[in-house]
Amino acid sequence: MTEQTPPPPKWLQCNGQQLRKLAQAGMLWLEHNSQIVNELNVFPVPDGDTGTNMLLTMRSAYGRIQ
Repeated sequence: MTEQTPPPPKWLQCNGQQLRKLAQAGMLWLEHNSQIVNELNVFPVPDGDTGTNMLLTMRSAYGRIQ
């Protein structure tokens, strides 16, 4: 017998405070994992900076909503 994943909610809502926390969580994840994302970056050019670019973008965006 296999476990089934429950279906996603039909409607998901969040308020501004929750959205800010979600953005912060994404930024913190990138702070810890941007190098892994850099290493995955091979298309279209293996320049190895996608994780860094994502992190800088998230920091800038998060700074604007503080």
